[in-house]
Amino acid sequence: MTLQHNYWWLLLSILLLPGKTFYVHPHPACSDTAQNHQEVLPLQLIGFTASVNKDIVYVRWTTSSEKNVNHFETEKSFDGIHFVAISKQTALGVNASREHYLAEDFKPGPDINYYRLKVVSNNNGITYSKTVTLKHSR
Repeated sequence: MTLQHNYWWLLLSILLLPGKTFYVHPHPACSDTAQNHQEVLPLQLIGFTASVNKDIVYVRWTTSSEKNVNHFETEKSFDGIHFVAISKQTALGVNASREHYLAEDFKPGPDINYYRLKVVSNNNGITYSKTVTLKHSR
């Protein structure tokens, strides 16, 4: 892997933190290589939380500056390592206003559940939010 490819991987591996803006480049393995790709994905994640009420987990996030964001996937894990998608939502693509999103998990695990947000650009660039944990007691 070249130094330039390592740079792209580094950009992809940055975790989104609330209140921070990140620029995400497409995955180098995409058919349109990163060296030839000029578009970046500005996204400001203002908040990302998970809460439970009556055995349903509500995952909420707020964004602004969603330019070139295609969609969001909410992912869940029981071990914090292996994640699966539980919802997919099309990004509204608004640049200046705050947008609020909600995903529901109707089958939380009996102990600790881990949630993260997968952000996918129009060019299939991917980045992830921080992981939030939620202890669920039945």
